[in-house]
Amino acid sequence: MVGPLATSRAESSRNDFRGRLDLAFRAYIAVVVLGGVAVLAPAVRSLDLSVALGLEPAFWVVCAMLLAAEARPLFTAGARDANGLVLSTALVFALLLRYGLPVAVVVQAIAVVVSDNARGKAPWRIAFNVGQYSISWAAAALAVELLGLDPTTTAPVDLVGPDLLAAVGGGLAYFVTNQVLVTLVLSLKTGRGPWSLLRDDLAYEGVSNGALLALGPLIVLTMEEGTAFLPLLLPPLLAVYKVASIALEREQQALTDLLTGLPNRKLLTERTAEAFDQSPVVALLLFDLDASRRSTTRSGTTSGTSCSSSWPRG
Repeated sequence: MVGPLATSRAESSRNDFRGRLDLAFRAYIAVVVLGGVAVLAPAVRSLDLSVALGLEPAFWVVCAMLLAAEARPLFTAGARDANGLVLSTALVFALLLRYGLPVAVVVQAIAVVVSDNARGKAPWRIAFNVGQYSISWAAAALAVELLGLDPTTTAPVDLVGPDLLAAVGGGLAYFVTNQVLVTLVLSLKTGRGPWSLLRDDLAYEGVSNGALLALGPLIVLTMEEGTAFLPLLLPPLLAVYKVASIALEREQQALTDLLTGLPNRKLLTERTAEAFDQSPVVALLLFDLDASRRSTTRSGTTSGTSCSSSWPRG
C-alpha cells in the first residue's frame, strides 16, 4: 500500500525531465513530440469542422465515454504501469476504424491533454504522450489502409466480415509501435535495457491491450446500430472495473501487514529485486523501534500497534 507522500514523490520523479542517458533521453522525447506534431497537424487541417460537428450522435456518445475512461484508468493486480490501464484505447480504435485517422488522433490528443493535466503530469510528459499516441495510431491507420479499409468522416465505414483482417492488422500495428516507443523512453530514463523491460511486461501488455483492441470492432458494430445500443457496453465495462478493483485490493492485502497496514516482507523483497534490476548499487535504510514491546505491554496492543503504524507516516 502506497501512502500519499510516496505517491507524490513517485510522481515527482516521473515528472523529472532527466534520464540515466540524459542527452539521448531528451533527444528522443523531442523526436517523438515532433513526430506527433507531424501526424497531428495534417489531421487537424484535414478535418472539416462542419462535417465533424455534424457526425452521428453515436460519435459524441463515444467521445464522452472516452473522456470518462481517461479520467478513470483501470488499475489491475500485477500491473507495473503506475498510470493504470486506459480503456479509451478501445474507443479510439473504434473511431479510427469508423471515421479514419484525423478524428481518432484529434480526439485522443484532447483526451490526453485533459486527463494528464488533471493528474499533474509535467508538460513534457503530456507532449510525449500526445506524440507517442499520434504516431501509434498513424501506424494503425496505415496498416488498415493497406489491408483495404479507408474510412472517412464523410463516408463512415460499416464493418463487415472481410474487414476483420484490416482491424486485426491495425491493432497489431498500434500495439507494436506503442510498445517500442514507450519501452525506449523508459530505457533511456531508467538505464535498463529495452529487452529487459519488454520481457518483464510483454505478456501483461499483450493480453490487456489485445483485449482492449479487440473491443474496437465490437464498438463500431454497436455504433452502426445507433446510439441506443451504446449503453449496453457499460455493464461489462463496469464489471471489468469491479473485478479489477477486487483483485487489486487482494494484491495489496497480500503485500501489507494486516495489523498495521504497513508494507510487509514480501513487498520489501519485490521492491529490492526491482531496485537491483535498475542499478547494481542499492542502499537500504533500516530503523529499529526501541522498547516497542515494552510500550505494547504497558499501554496495550492497540496503543502499540498505533505507534508502530503511525511513525513511518509521520
